[in-house]
Amino acid sequence: MRYLYLYIVTLFTVAASGLPLSAVTVTSQAGTLCDVITDTGISELTLDGTIDAIDFDFIASHLTGLRSLDLSSAVITACSGVTLFNGRTSSPANTLPEYSLTGSPLTSIILPSSLTAIADGALAGSAIKSLVIPAGVDSLGTAFCNGCAALESVTFATTRLGAIPAGAFKDCTSLTAIELPQGVATIGADAMRGCTGLTRVTLPATLGYIGHDAFSYTTLTDIDLSGCRRLGAIGGWAFAGCDRLTSAILPDGVTTLGDGIFFGCDALETVVMPASATTLAPYMFKGTAITDGSSVVGPHTSAIGRYALYGNDRLTVLTLPSALTSIGDMALAGMSGLTRIDATALTALPTLGDDVFAGTSGSDVTLAVAESMADVFKAAPQWKEFNVIYDMSSVADTRVDGSLDVGMRYDDNTLYINSSEPLALITVVDLTGRTVARHAADRVTEAAVGINLARGTAVVVSIMLTDGRTATFKTIL
Repeated sequence: MRYLYLYIVTLFTVAASGLPLSAVTVTSQAGTLCDVITDTGISELTLDGTIDAIDFDFIASHLTGLRSLDLSSAVITACSGVTLFNGRTSSPANTLPEYSLTGSPLTSIILPSSLTAIADGALAGSAIKSLVIPAGVDSLGTAFCNGCAALESVTFATTRLGAIPAGAFKDCTSLTAIELPQGVATIGADAMRGCTGLTRVTLPATLGYIGHDAFSYTTLTDIDLSGCRRLGAIGGWAFAGCDRLTSAILPDGVTTLGDGIFFGCDALETVVMPASATTLAPYMFKGTAITDGSSVVGPHTSAIGRYALYGNDRLTVLTLPSALTSIGDMALAGMSGLTRIDATALTALPTLGDDVFAGTSGSDVTLAVAESMADVFKAAPQWKEFNVIYDMSSVADTRVDGSLDVGMRYDDNTLYINSSEPLALITVVDLTGRTVARHAADRVTEAAVGINLARGTAVVVSIMLTDGRTATFKTIL
């Protein structure tokens, strides 16, 4: 039986006599492209009909001047029985073959509309500037677009993807923004690591897992994951080295937080942690600029990992919750701005690693503890280096003579006092006996007393009621 192969070659641009063709359209049968194109100097190629891995090998190795490849009407067929350029002996249908265009000088590619998969490394290191992933694609290979330094935009026409694979867009330094489609549940390790131009990413509500280093060393300015209600785990170093990141919001559903997620994010000031978080992982906020300690060490925090808050020199006050049982090596070291640690909720000493507080101001830092724990802290290694005082201000309301209720609150250099009975006079002295404030209350039950003292200063507050009764309190401002 004789087989007839029809080859149609249409010339778009013909150079002067003797010069190579610049653009051609070819209709051919899979595996025969090398027989159809004899002039390898073309810069633009449009293919229809069928092609396979053998044809991609020809394109990559022989059409070195090719800059534009249009496969929109082509169909990729299966190939088997031969050893291919990637060492494989077969390649499936409707799949851009493994490493088929790795390092290609192509600046433009239009993928087949019938495509269902892009294999490992297929476009890695190529010169493409934009990429549209067709609607039928349900699988992307590892590092399929890794190192495409000229890639500026990626559009997902598909909603069939379940995962963005490891290394997918790693080191695509010209990529500035990306929107991942609904349906994606997993972002693999290193997926966008080193995308130094990436300032914005839109993540789907279906997202359940972010792999380690997924967005590390990008230029994201903020990350809001509050809409990712299915997100259960964030791998280690996921956003490490994002030196322009200023805010991060993590959803309540996250139960696993890896090491160093925000390591080295030195502009990071604002963080919303999951309410369920119980452990501050090692290196998690090392070198950040967080100013509100309560945003990262919450009421349920039971462990602060090694180096977790190392070098946070903008944090001035840190409150330790009653649930805290351990603090790792160097976890709170280098916090040179720290002036007060509130440990009044602790009823037992947490286990400490080595040099937990190294580089803090030692005796210049006030350590407020419950009165029953004062002697314990004063005798404990590392804790005793601080100015340990016991704090009665942790009791919001104090009852006097079985009938009088008094509450105190200090804010913005003002001591606010409320009483169940009318006040006549309020006197505040420091621990040296010096009077720092004296206020005639004029028979009111609420009073505001101006005090020009630093927060954390211990004072004695004396209250006289209109009936002559008095009460005295020792508290910490």
